[in-house]
Amino acid sequence: MLKYFFQVSFLFLFNNSFSQVVLSGYIEEEGSGERLPYSNVYISEIEVGSSANENGYFTIIGAIESGMTLNASYVGYKTQNIILTDDMLRGDLVISLTALTSTLNEVVVSTESSKFLQATSEISNHRMSVQQISLMPSIGEVDIFRSLQLLPGVSATNENSSGLYIRGGQPQENLVLLDGIKVYNVDHFFGFFSAFNANAIKSVDLYKGAFPSKYGGRLSSVIDLTGKVGSFNEVKGSLNVNLLSASASVEVPFLDKFSFFASGRRSFTDILQTSFFEKIYDQFDPDDDIENLDPWVPKFNFYDLNAKLSYKPTRDDLITLSFYSGEDNLIETSDTRRSQYPRVGNIDEIEIRGDLDRISRWGNNGYSLKWSKQWNPKFFNSINISYSEYYNYQDDSYFVNAIIPELDSTIFDFSVILDQDNKVEDFTARYDAELLSGKNNKLEFGLEFTKSDIHYLFVRDDTISIIDNTQLSDLYSAYVSYNLTSVKNLNLKLGLRASRYELTKKNYFVPRFQLDYEFVKNVKIKLGYGVHNQFVKQIIGENVTSRSRDFWQLSDDEDINVGESTHYITGLSYENNSWLFDTELFYKDVKNITEFSLRFQNTNLNSLFFNGDGEVKGFETLLQKKIDKYTGWISYTYIDAENIFPLLNYGNPFPAPNTQKNEFKVFNNYEINGWNFSLNFIYGSGKAFTEPSYNYSITLLDDSELNYIGVGPKNGSLLPDYHRLDISVHHIFNIQKSKGDIGISVFNLYNKINTWYYEYNFDQRPYARQTKKYLGFTPNVSFKLTF
Repeated sequence: MLKYFFQVSFLFLFNNSFSQVVLSGYIEEEGSGERLPYSNVYISEIEVGSSANENGYFTIIGAIESGMTLNASYVGYKTQNIILTDDMLRGDLVISLTALTSTLNEVVVSTESSKFLQATSEISNHRMSVQQISLMPSIGEVDIFRSLQLLPGVSATNENSSGLYIRGGQPQENLVLLDGIKVYNVDHFFGFFSAFNANAIKSVDLYKGAFPSKYGGRLSSVIDLTGKVGSFNEVKGSLNVNLLSASASVEVPFLDKFSFFASGRRSFTDILQTSFFEKIYDQFDPDDDIENLDPWVPKFNFYDLNAKLSYKPTRDDLITLSFYSGEDNLIETSDTRRSQYPRVGNIDEIEIRGDLDRISRWGNNGYSLKWSKQWNPKFFNSINISYSEYYNYQDDSYFVNAIIPELDSTIFDFSVILDQDNKVEDFTARYDAELLSGKNNKLEFGLEFTKSDIHYLFVRDDTISIIDNTQLSDLYSAYVSYNLTSVKNLNLKLGLRASRYELTKKNYFVPRFQLDYEFVKNVKIKLGYGVHNQFVKQIIGENVTSRSRDFWQLSDDEDINVGESTHYITGLSYENNSWLFDTELFYKDVKNITEFSLRFQNTNLNSLFFNGDGEVKGFETLLQKKIDKYTGWISYTYIDAENIFPLLNYGNPFPAPNTQKNEFKVFNNYEINGWNFSLNFIYGSGKAFTEPSYNYSITLLDDSELNYIGVGPKNGSLLPDYHRLDISVHHIFNIQKSKGDIGISVFNLYNKINTWYYEYNFDQRPYARQTKKYLGFTPNVSFKLTF
């Protein structure tokens, strides 16, 4: 395979096109000199353009002449129009772009739209501006993943999950990368906030389906985050505080060719519990009818740390060492009492006492070392070595006893200790390359090796091992993608990814295909197709009476089958300087979905897992307005997602978890004279859930009782519809040479009480149902100082 790659590289490198002019260069941020990845350049006179690579390097090949205008743009930055000269055509250009947020407090007259969202040339792909994300409404933190939820096809009604439910898929089916580091846990604070500090992120790419062949290992989508490199020209920094956490970042250039960037964020909820924290945590408080002898005492904090050391030995080389660490810590204790009045015989009251001690710790650690080099305008490659660690430790101790107060008699004592320890280690090395030949041809290819080590332990009462499983495996992959661009208004991408998975001793060959054709000016038709495999899975256990005990395991085609999804996508788009209309229809055929059912009485591990298939059908529409200081969009998504498991729901199809058929979203943003106003509205139809249908008891001959609970069809009921309105206001102002940003945001402005889920009390006949609610009216205040 290596021989084939080198042969293709040789042919492309020496394919001469003597009639063409090669224009190349770098696009960087003004002031800091930091490169802008995947920025765009375009020459209108010859209708030829290109996208920069991950290092901000671009190449345009065509009949280029001096006097033509080069348009350079990047989402969240002011567009530059450059008149080309003969000198520019003879060497690499360096183009500097200014961030739009740095000009918010200036009174300017400009036709430049405030871009939050960029639709790229690839199907089902969006790119968002991290600078602009900071101005969008949020629950408490500037949150990249929460902002992605405003896009069509991405569910926005999961308040307690920063994980992304994309086109009927689950969060564990998304490939999340940070500087090449695979991130397995993507949230903080029970899912209310994402694990990524927006101050440490430079660009965000979202692929919602049929993603390119360089990505693999997940069924649904890709979220590729590029961390900030930092300034090579000047010392910069920022401080940020809100009602939940504080953060700081610093950028330090040194020795001319080095830059160091570091950013840290920590909640102060274990030191100072604000009303904002208490409002969120109240959702996890015990039932109101339980008397607390000792208050429900949470001790909670989270933190994350990003750091990157960058070295540019030459203008065309970049070496980076990246580090990421994030962790949540939770300690809960409670002593509760509840009285029941059975009125049986002479017994008037039974008192039930309960003690709970819960310790939880979960998080990620990751490192990556990357060297990338632009050998010449037509050849770019990179080598990335990364390590990722995910851990999740939970220790729960429960004690319950029931007494008859008037007789001072104990009816029963019950105690249980549950320990869970899940650890994932992932070592990855990969090589990526890009070759250009002429103005229309590009070849991308690469190699990837991943070694995975996963351990999962679930123990009851310190001695009973329910699950104790350790897995090791190697995954070898190679990919190739041929891109044909701007040939009679046609763009074509053909790809193939081949993998060898040692745990199953099988080879996997999966094709990828994308096409878009501009048949009328500014109007394109799009097609996409892709097959995707997933070898590591987060196993989901359905349990409405307790918190999630989801855990990661490797597929082995015995207990857990290798997942496979096939994506079919077609769409239509129209875009000019003021409007973007984009609509896509999609269909996914998913094989080997795995669910987990815990049966304490059964020691056979393979009986705990169920494998089934799924089908997703839907469409999404986006209409975006971009004019001067206003940008906004309206989106609608329809999804019909069903799963079928031979051993679940009597073999009948049932709605996939956490999906809803209809979702409608509106986003608006307007800026003027240092003020920024944002508003978004979200509506979602009810989600499917499994509801009990009846409960009864049978009295046995010894006067003991057996309780039975009947359950309706799996995911056969619907929660109420969901809707809310969020707003935010930011004022950006100068403080000498620094810049301040004070913001006020309100989540759920009109205090709509949305349903999260239902809890059931089966001690009563018939059973009682209690509604657990999402957040109501929730304000937050933030302040950021940039220097």
